[in-house]
Amino acid sequence: NLLYNSTLILPNPHRGKDWIGNNVFEATNLNPRVFEIIASGGFQLVSNDREETLRKYFDKDEIISYSGASDFKDKSEYYIKNEKERTEIVEKAYKKVVSQHTYKQRAKLIMNHILGE
Repeated sequence: NLLYNSTLILPNPHRGKDWIGNNVFEATNLNPRVFEIIASGGFQLVSNDREETLRKYFDKDEIISYSGASDFKDKSEYYIKNEKERTEIVEKAYKKVVSQHTYKQRAKLIMNHILGE
């Protein structure tokens, strides 16, 4: 938590399909860090290899993705210089996560599915 909200830019890459022991299934889910960083008040740049899934949960003004080292560097430099914009993105994402994406909300959704509600 301290690391997440005391660092200006957090890189958040995702494992590729070729990650250890995962050569069969295409990885499409978001890692938990996406939500943990947001809930901690941190700003992250998320690798765009999960762009389709990322946009199911967050709009482009709530979380920023990057494609490769050069794009990460450029976006990091931009958001370090533009604190107001970076803070607005963090605030929007935080509001969404605490209102829609908590463990309690996920558990309720699962239980409703199991119970057929």
